[in-house]
Amino acid sequence: MKRILLVITAALLLSSCSKTLLITQGEQGYAGELNEKYELVELNSVSASGHSFFGIGSGEIHKDGVITNSLGSNLGYSQSNALRVLTFLVYSAMLPILTPPLGALNLLGGIAVGGAVNNLVWHKTSSNAALRNANKKLIEENPSIDLFVYPKYNINTRSGLFTNKANVTIISKGAKLKTNDE
Repeated sequence: MKRILLVITAALLLSSCSKTLLITQGEQGYAGELNEKYELVELNSVSASGHSFFGIGSGEIHKDGVITNSLGSNLGYSQSNALRVLTFLVYSAMLPILTPPLGALNLLGGIAVGGAVNNLVWHKTSSNAALRNANKKLIEENPSIDLFVYPKYNINTRSGLFTNKANVTIISKGAKLKTNDE
């Protein structure tokens, strides 16, 4: 029991981390030349956030925004809360099964350890939700834009023992095709 308390205490003291990630489109992004057929527009930056508790997000995102990066892939990807809840239940059951019966203490310890492990396994839940929401917001706020030129992503994450938080800001220029009457 003393070992479990020591591990939990050490985890609490060493559990908070933060990270910043800056992403910009590289030379392999849009291959064509932005010539006189396009009008370049300076776009307002957009921001979105996401958070998770025990690795479980705040809800499903039913509408996505997809902006490809320099490798042609979407930065944020969809995850199901059902799988995250299932893994939490499995992790939470491990401590009460593996330790001598201590009643409610086993149950509370199992929930705490299961939540911490699940949060570690699903640590990108909050940043994925923030990326997907920021992409969607950029697309929705700029319906006339045909191409987002060199989007820059500023991703700030804050990880704790039981929670993760992320804020994403996208700065981009937009290109739209000129119509014949322009």
